[in-house]
Amino acid sequence: MGQFFWSMMMNNLGKFDKYTPDDPEFPGAMYLRNGDGTDWYSIAWDEARVIENIYAATNDDCDIVCVTDDATALVPLGLTVWEIPKSEAPSDILKQGYGASIVDGSYVINYAAKAESQRQNLLAGANSSIADWRTELQLDVISDDDKASLVKWMAYIKALKALNLSSLEDEADYNAINWPRLPSS
Repeated sequence: MGQFFWSMMMNNLGKFDKYTPDDPEFPGAMYLRNGDGTDWYSIAWDEARVIENIYAATNDDCDIVCVTDDATALVPLGLTVWEIPKSEAPSDILKQGYGASIVDGSYVINYAAKAESQRQNLLAGANSSIADWRTELQLDVISDDDKASLVKWMAYIKALKALNLSSLEDEADYNAINWPRLPSS
């Protein structure tokens, strides 16, 4: 429920773990290789290969923890790496990939989880915006204008928390979420 499966060509490069080469080119550097013995950096530094691909790293729960079109920026220690041709990838994978998983070679978006993540980001921003006012209220030094603003922001926070995001089925449901408007100053 609430998941979108995107089938595309992708190559499971395997899980990468730390190792020490017999004769390291860069002593003290961290070296990573997969179960086949392929060194991660032999892939990441292959410009002809990486220019055509996006790389997604997943944890043991199949959740994407990093997605990039710059393989040299990825350090997949303890992670499984998926090589996805740019021509096959969803257009917004670099942005949306963090709310997704790769399960049995399929890219999966959980829209309820994506919406919950968005709500948590909005709540964090709101709480950051009102932190000083809360302190001023507790110290009984808040101005009437700031107190009125605090009341508006608390109503916004309450409205965010009241949203039922658990029943989202697809992207249309996600896009139809009626997020509360930010309070005006």
